[in-house]
Amino acid sequence: MQISKSIIFNANSKPLYTCQISQDDETLFATAGYDKNIYVYETSPPYNLHLTLSSHTNYITSLKWKAEAYILSTSVDTTAILWNVATGTVDRKFKSHKNIVHCCDISDNLAATCGDDAHLLVWDRRVKDYVLTLQTQCPLTACLIRKDERSILFGGIDGSVTEYSLQNQAYARIIPKQPVGLYYINEAESEALVAVSQMDNSLLLYQKAPNGDYKLQHALRQDPKPAEDTSFVKSDLAPNGGLISSGNSETLTVWEASTGRVFRSMKSPVGSISQVAFSRTSQHISLCGSNGTACIIPLGS
Repeated sequence: MQISKSIIFNANSKPLYTCQISQDDETLFATAGYDKNIYVYETSPPYNLHLTLSSHTNYITSLKWKAEAYILSTSVDTTAILWNVATGTVDRKFKSHKNIVHCCDISDNLAATCGDDAHLLVWDRRVKDYVLTLQTQCPLTACLIRKDERSILFGGIDGSVTEYSLQNQAYARIIPKQPVGLYYINEAESEALVAVSQMDNSLLLYQKAPNGDYKLQHALRQDPKPAEDTSFVKSDLAPNGGLISSGNSETLTVWEASTGRVFRSMKSPVGSISQVAFSRTSQHISLCGSNGTACIIPLGS
């Protein structure tokens, strides 16, 4: 990725809610939101718009890359769509949710989606329908397929994080219920750190202990958001576990995961931040927000 200084991508005038740099070669960057379209940009000069993906009928809530080949997206229209980026077409549309779909994740063989219908659906990409459905007691806002497709983490408005083992078909609550609802989950590639974004825009970082339990390491908070600000932020933990980042209506903040100290803080270039997402190499961070723009920022030492 040839980005040595901050690059702004002007998608449109509508709020953007989700963004991510593509995996593997990091040659593409996708962002989406209120206007129902996914905008895919090149990450090399002159940073052209590569293609626009259109099929959702309501605003897009999340997206995830699988290498440079596929994007999985979710929407308020209750669907999830797997896109073929090479052809710019819909590879598959998943229609089994009954309410807003908030989050998705994708791996080599599996895709996972969850939403307001309190269901986590796991799809095998090699067959036409979902292969597992988990019903919970509260709306779900986050899901994450763990390495080697051994298990899935998920959580929602009760603030807890649960792990479901795909091998043993067993549940384990790894983070207990919290006073504040959960909005997003991330973890380091080593699985030693799990980060939880809360609905008050605070950020909790848990470290895995030798006995397998997760212990709270840092509770990171930015300035309290204004009462009229009802937005939530999808924060991120760098894949290498070194940095963790979040934002609010004014500021992007990056902390050192080991110490909890601020590594970098800057005024948001995208309005009120909706999501921050590290690149696979942990060397860049992307963000998008309320003013219809997205940004990629290089992270120096």
